[in-house]
Amino acid sequence: MKRNHISGYPSQTATSLELFTDGDLERIHLATLEVLERVGVYFESDDAIKVLKDAGAQVEDGNIVKFPGYMVEEAIRTAPKNLVLAGRNPENDMMIQKGRVYFTTFGQGVSVDDPYTGEWRSSTKQDLANAAKVVDALENYDFCFDMLAASDVHAATETYHTFEAKILNTSKHIIQPAQSRDRAELLTEMGIAITGSLKALQERPIFQFGGCPISPLSYPKEMAECLIYCAEMNLPIHCLSMSMAGGMAPTTLAGCLVVHNADVLSGLVLHQAVRPGAPFIYASSTSIMWLKKASAVLGCPEVGMINAGLAKITQMYGLPSFVAGT
Repeated sequence: MKRNHISGYPSQTATSLELFTDGDLERIHLATLEVLERVGVYFESDDAIKVLKDAGAQVEDGNIVKFPGYMVEEAIRTAPKNLVLAGRNPENDMMIQKGRVYFTTFGQGVSVDDPYTGEWRSSTKQDLANAAKVVDALENYDFCFDMLAASDVHAATETYHTFEAKILNTSKHIIQPAQSRDRAELLTEMGIAITGSLKALQERPIFQFGGCPISPLSYPKEMAECLIYCAEMNLPIHCLSMSMAGGMAPTTLAGCLVVHNADVLSGLVLHQAVRPGAPFIYASSTSIMWLKKASAVLGCPEVGMINAGLAKITQMYGLPSFVAGT
């Protein structure tokens, strides 16, 4: 099992970026609690609203859920602080603990420069499979995400094809977005076919589900029901906000982090209300908006600052995190 170096500890083998004092982090947390209690979050799913209402949340105007502070802090308390994320090869299992850092690919590219013909073309399932083989071969990649889209398969079945392309070509842990509950159910069946049983998949999850709220402060039906399903099945899921400073969030670093934090923590409350202790990963691909073209910018210093800040927030909570680089 891998236990990579830990960031933020006095050591010659790790480093950290300290953007906030403990007091700054506490103020961001308190501002988040205020947003969740006074503004609330829109949930499209009736099932999610029922779960949250039964757990003590206040529901207004049919779909706006407001969270008392104690609900948020109880969800942070019950969520697991340590996880084992498994690979098909046990040597690639990862012990997820506070401050321990692992690296992965990110996506999702839609075009490739063909290495054999030099043609610039749409990516295919085989391209994704080839990329997964590269991840498997490179020791500094610890797990595998969707690097490329399988544009040569039917859109309705792309989720299953991307899962197959990765799971057959890397022995490392993979991330697999589900998009809906029914897709998550079928992906679970595929995982059981590999591991042998649901219990085996729960004990050594060879993949984690992933999904996104719609920032700011909105959960589509599909994502909310994926969170419910994963909690019911006790299988890991990461909840990834893709807010944009200057777009869906304030331009200030702290203000952006408050919106992102509220996006993810509201999903955590739903998840833990279904099954306290179910595995949950706090995730981010939050960036800044390029105001000239109204698009997200990823390769810039601000993205590194945002996600370094979010990593410190999750360390304060003790939650496992998955954040984008620059």
